[in-house]
Amino acid sequence: ELASLRSKRNKLLLDCDWIELPNAPLTASIKIEWQTYRTNLRNLTNGLTTVEQVEAVIWPTKPE
Repeated sequence: ELASLRSKRNKLLLDCDWIELPNAPLTASIKIEWQTYRTNLRNLTNGLTTVEQVEAVIWPTKPE
């Protein structure tokens, strides 16, 4: 379960790597939203020790 969660999380992180490019077409406030989203994704697995915790994970909302 945790491996599957990490796999999905890693794919979502890869899908938004482009926001870290210096020429990414984002306003400062939108860039902060994306950075917060990415931080929340990275922290998603912190402290998860049981299957129940993994199954109860609430995914962060991707910025528009």
